[in-house]
Amino acid sequence: VFMHCLPAHREEEVATSVIDGARSLIWRQAFHRRTTIQALLYHLVRGDLAGRTKGSGA
Repeated sequence: VFMHCLPAHREEEVATSVIDGARSLIWRQAFHRRTTIQALLYHLVRGDLAGRTKGSGA
């Protein structure tokens, strides 16, 4: 299994055959990272996360 946070410099950091290989998860990883960042930004802009602390029950 190959994962990378992108951008990956093909043939410098990793071979193209590895990036595009069947066991590469970089595109799925990038999708999930983008979705997570979007959700965090949404809640930060709305103020949903402001003042929350672990165990506050809010």
